[in-house]
Order: sequence, then C-alpha cells, then structure tokens
Amino acid sequence: MCTLCQPTEPYAPGCVYRDMPQIPATPQNAAATVQAAGPLPDADYSEIADYLVTGYWADRGEDQRAFRVQTGGTITVNYDRLTDPGEDLAEAALQAWADVTGLNFVVTSVSAADILFDDFDRFSAYASSTLSGTRILESFVNVGTRWEGGNSDIDSYTFMTYIHEIGHALGLGHAGDYNGFGTYP
Repeated sequence: MCTLCQPTEPYAPGCVYRDMPQIPATPQNAAATVQAAGPLPDADYSEIADYLVTGYWADRGEDQRAFRVQTGGTITVNYDRLTDPGEDLAEAALQAWADVTGLNFVVTSVSAADILFDDFDRFSAYASSTLSGTRILESFVNVGTRWEGGNSDIDSYTFMTYIHEIGHALGLGHAGDYNGFGTYP
C-alpha cells in the first residue's frame, strides 16, 4: 500500500516492474502449488497494538514515533493539493481516525500543516514523516489519483488506503514484519 507498501498496479507507467518479461503460460507453470504454512501465532489486541506502535519500528532498527498530542488534542491537516474525490476520502478517513483516537483533525490551508496530503504520484500510495528524535514534526501522505484504477468510492480499497496511510502518518507501523510484500513459506 505504501512505500512502506507496494502498488496494486505493478505494471503502471514508471514502475520498475513494467519492463519485466512476461512468463508465457505452459503446462509447467500454469498451476500453482499451495502448501499450508501451519497455524498462525496467537496475539491479543494489546500485543497487536504494541507491535503497531513499537515492534514494527524496532524490527526495522528504528525508534517508535508519534506526534506530541493527547486525546482531545489537535492535528492540523492540509489537503488542498488533492482532487475533490481525494479530499472526500481523506476527510472520511480522518473522521474514522478521530472516532477511534479522540484526536481533532483541523483542516487548514497553511502549507506547514502537521499532515500534508497530495496525490501527484498518481500510481502510488505512501506516507513519510519528518522526525526529531521520536517526535513527528510533520507527515506527508500521497494516495495517487490512479491508485486502484482511480476508484474513489467510500467502500473502496482507495478509502482503506487513506486510512492505512494516515495510520503511518500518525506513527503506526504494520501489524507484522513486512513492508510492501510478504514472504510466505
């Protein structure tokens, strides 16, 4: 999903995988063999939350990060650079985060907002943050206009991607030790 995850359209213009040769279908590669990996480890909500906040970053050799804000506090956001459908999805995703965190997201036209949204990288979705130690000074979120074919419905993968990338902008990692792809036995 982000540069912390891989695009769903890996053959999009500009993608490094675009010029890879296609494998012709033959009887030898026409079917895949799936082998069960065994039971997944059990984790309770507290362990999952701890991994999102600290474990993911520790596995990458990095410190956890967060804005210095408490429940009821304010984070400013600027989505002036988004298309109208992008603004709608960002606003709905921010509301979802406000509902579960108690944070107030205030829209501003000031370029020095805590979280700046854009969609210029049309086929990509990612978030990045500028840090001072473990403190997030500002975050940037891109969900491209061609992400998932440009679908801007509220029940779309694009909407889920806005939620996901805002999580990274707030300082969360992934729920497992993966980034962009997973390796499965």
